[in-house]
Amino acid sequence: MWRNTALPVRIVFLDGRACLPLLVFVVYWSWATFYIAIGGTAFFTIVSWAGLTVASVLRLIRRWLIGRCGPLCRSGSAGGLYERPRQCG
Repeated sequence: MWRNTALPVRIVFLDGRACLPLLVFVVYWSWATFYIAIGGTAFFTIVSWAGLTVASVLRLIRRWLIGRCGPLCRSGSAGGLYERPRQCG
């Protein structure tokens, strides 16, 4: 019973989070949202077929956009008064 609690939620063969574009289409019916929903669901289906999760793809996209070192980090108490670049090890 407890062994299946960490598995992702699936609706038929899709990850549950991949159905979010379909929810947007159901809430706001238009041809544009229909095409976005079909495209988003197809994208997430391909991602799921590749063996990745939605969260891992979002992390991959974020790393691709931001880079290896990430944004500037704040130092000091309560966010600090100045910014310094993060040390890339």
